[in-house]
Amino acid sequence: MKPVRLGLIGVGSWGRNYIATLRDFPGAVLARVATRNPDAPALVGPSCEVQKDWRALLAAGDLDGVIITSPAPLHAEQLDAAISAGLPVLIEKPLTLDLGQARRFLEMAQASRVHVLVDHIYLFHPAYQELKRRASGLGAPLRIESSGGNLGPFRASVTPLWDYGPHDISLCLDLLGTMPTKIEAEAATARGGEILRVKLVFPGNVGASLTFGNGFAVKERRLRAVFEGGELLFDDLRDVPLRERLAGKPSQALAVETERPMNRALRSFVQSIVSGEPDFASLRLAVDVVAVLEGCGKALGRMR
Repeated sequence: MKPVRLGLIGVGSWGRNYIATLRDFPGAVLARVATRNPDAPALVGPSCEVQKDWRALLAAGDLDGVIITSPAPLHAEQLDAAISAGLPVLIEKPLTLDLGQARRFLEMAQASRVHVLVDHIYLFHPAYQELKRRASGLGAPLRIESSGGNLGPFRASVTPLWDYGPHDISLCLDLLGTMPTKIEAEAATARGGEILRVKLVFPGNVGASLTFGNGFAVKERRLRAVFEGGELLFDDLRDVPLRERLAGKPSQALAVETERPMNRALRSFVQSIVSGEPDFASLRLAVDVVAVLEGCGKALGRMR
């Protein structure tokens, strides 16, 4: 079987991660890159064509799918063009910066049966996926606590709400499988950046407290999920990233696979292309994430 030919729009830091991952990725090759980064030819090698115009990449006609890692404000135009061209898309978070646009893309993708995978990267983390599997056996959820951030980055194109928020919100919505009935949010400046504290209330009075932003003193990525039968703790920065504490028992470390989340996301994307069966679950979740982000913005008294 011929390898899946992928295109990449954008060669920033995350785009370079995809380039590195695809060098030896089974079943797929990076065939085209659209970027104005002068270092791109050296990064991708002679077998990959580099062009400046992303529209030309989409119109080339020799790709099986496209990865979009451009700045968030460019997502809407590029995703619109990719879906219209009938190309499956793997796009970085956030899907868009506007809920109306996000809903329209879901309608477009479903109508044209084009697969769109939104890379909320921690959903593909082996420790989180094991947490979600084990959560189904711990009874009703009681509360969720998460914290995620770092010192920076400080982006002109997107605020910390839309940069870090998709991580915590996507984990929360994916784990609970429903939308919140109440959204509260507050923000404070810290270390030249911003830390946001979001409180969500879900059906059954399940609460979630999310803290994230680019004003953290050190990097954090934790999710604590409490259920009637115990609790699970995912900490991406620990040597043992997943622990479980059942009711009345001490906490114990759980073994998880060590595969990189990006590899899992790419494999899911490539498998969908090969099967020809689009899956819209990722896109539906991404629309819900944008809806909660907009709700947070309203609670903060600002658009973004």
